[in-house]
Amino acid sequence: MSQRSINRSVFVSVTFTLLFVSSVATAADTFVIVSDVDDTVKITGVRHAARALISALHSELVFAGMPELYAQMLGPGSDGERLRFISGSSRLLDHKITEALSDSKFPAYSLSLRSIWQSLSSVRRYKTERLSALYATSQAKFILIGDDTEADPEVYADFVVAKPGQVRAIYIRRVTGRQLPKGSIPFVTAYEIAVNERQEGRLSEDQVVAVGNAVLASLDRTLLPAFQVCPGKFNSAVEHQDSLQEQIQQRLSKLCTDRAINHTSSP
Repeated sequence: MSQRSINRSVFVSVTFTLLFVSSVATAADTFVIVSDVDDTVKITGVRHAARALISALHSELVFAGMPELYAQMLGPGSDGERLRFISGSSRLLDHKITEALSDSKFPAYSLSLRSIWQSLSSVRRYKTERLSALYATSQAKFILIGDDTEADPEVYADFVVAKPGQVRAIYIRRVTGRQLPKGSIPFVTAYEIAVNERQEGRLSEDQVVAVGNAVLASLDRTLLPAFQVCPGKFNSAVEHQDSLQEQIQQRLSKLCTDRAINHTSSP
């Protein structure tokens, strides 16, 4: 065999090996985002029945920066199996929820809603069973995102027990401010998740900035809705001060101050 043929064979072998290793690394780096909908990404106010009904039927508002956050976390061209929304809402609301998520430009996703028969059981039981049905045998890694208005923290804590070593993070939106199970990371805005994901090496600085700018560009009512508790301090998920954090914190502080003034001046 000539030297040229040997060199060509070595080149092909090395290239194949590098491609194989690269594909394995990419597969290992992928994960599934499992997310709630109401009061996690979509502004609903589930603890207030009248508000929740009106929001479910007529509002498409989503929390500041959440579409951008999910897009940055998943990257371009992600398929619907990597973002799974599991909601306790009825399938009767499928059109309204799909419309809100699509119009807000969330990445490709799959959506699970409760049937009429499933509505007879608790939200916690439904979500637990749905997660098990979807992922009982899966070897995927997961990032779980929900809120503290209903059962998300407990459902996700149970999922960690069922899938040891497969859950990379649990993020819970602080809406009521109630105590959370150990291991949950509370957040107020999408920016806090982005910063934590940067610290974990899953987002770049530019991606974090993109999410932060989206949060800053948002309407006040999507940054901190009236039903969401004011943060006592900026979330512990953000360990260092930066310009974007300071600007977001200033807006949150102003919203909470205005809320307190309006509450005091009300008859």
